[in-house]
Amino acid sequence: MFENLDLVWVDWVLLAVSTLSVLLMLERAWFFWGRRGDAEALIRDVSACLDRGAADEAAWRLGSSKTMAAVVGLQVVKAAVPPEGLEDVYKGSVETERLRYERGLSSLASIGANAPFLGLLGTVIGIIEAFHTLSGLDPGADRASVVMSSIGSALRSTALGIIVALPAVVAYNAYQRRIDVAVGRTEALVRAILARRRA
Repeated sequence: MFENLDLVWVDWVLLAVSTLSVLLMLERAWFFWGRRGDAEALIRDVSACLDRGAADEAAWRLGSSKTMAAVVGLQVVKAAVPPEGLEDVYKGSVETERLRYERGLSSLASIGANAPFLGLLGTVIGIIEAFHTLSGLDPGADRASVVMSSIGSALRSTALGIIVALPAVVAYNAYQRRIDVAVGRTEALVRAILARRRA
């Protein structure tokens, strides 16, 4: 099948990049799926525990969730530092979690930004080869047919580059949005914890 498509080396690179992109998207989807949870219920439960003075129960509730809010909140609840140092604990924990959540996203962004240029490179190479082939044809050959076929094959690279880039860009934006939401929910939870620990 691939032999009939007459793929050039740029097309093979784009196919490899596309495979990498799909693997990254699936890995991140699995990662985020495993860290879903009801942030509002978590904030409500933890706040109620801390209002009763049940810090151990709050820690257990946080430990039962894998969300960013729970992981960072647990670090703040268990931190053996003065109240004024809790903000630093929060900032350090949320940055560590953000790095875990953003793993692989820079590669997705690079694929989304550069795949169209790879496709354009394939098209330029294909057109150059088409003109080279055209210059070597006999005077009686059907030049129009050869040119149209060669240019059509060359334009396929541009289309392939765009097809590879679009899902990567959409996935990158969607995952970044999820990270922003997770950070916002984490901040809401930690603010509730800090208000009670400083009281």
